[in-house]
Amino acid sequence: MDMTFENLSKILAGKLALYQSLTQLLEDEKKYIIAMDIDGLWDAVNRKNNLAAAIQSIKEQLTDQATSGDATKSGDTTTSGDATKSGAVTMGDGTITKMIARAPLPLDQKTALKTYHCRIDACKREIAVKAAQNKQYLTQYLSVIDGVFSTVFNFATEKQYSHCGRVSPAEARPNLIRTEV
Repeated sequence: MDMTFENLSKILAGKLALYQSLTQLLEDEKKYIIAMDIDGLWDAVNRKNNLAAAIQSIKEQLTDQATSGDATKSGDTTTSGDATKSGAVTMGDGTITKMIARAPLPLDQKTALKTYHCRIDACKREIAVKAAQNKQYLTQYLSVIDGVFSTVFNFATEKQYSHCGRVSPAEARPNLIRTEV
């Protein structure tokens, strides 16, 4: 692959779109947690896994771009797949910045690529905040459910007292849930 502006901007735009989709998915997940929609949560997990796989694919494309650019500059004949397997190039935040800086592109194109990179970083920070909030919501709702279950089980096993302060016989104890058929 050539390290051209079109290729890099297409890859970074795709990565940004995936992170924006993940941000929206976390908003949907929050709604599912609040509504206690288990099916919606499972669907969100599947969609997050698909987005994670797509983001990993984009990272591999960027790694290929970086290794092909390094191989071209140094005259190295190692294929990009071999370089990736050996761990020669990893795509951390600094690597994308270095790749953009080393790319033989005009300043305005480098600025446009850096803008994509900054927007991606902003999305990552927003995702981290939303994920932490969702984890907090989930923990709170699970503690409520735990409280309800412990109340139900303690209610069934603990001695129950009448209004007069005496232990009620088992048949006279009030029901926690009552229904008529």
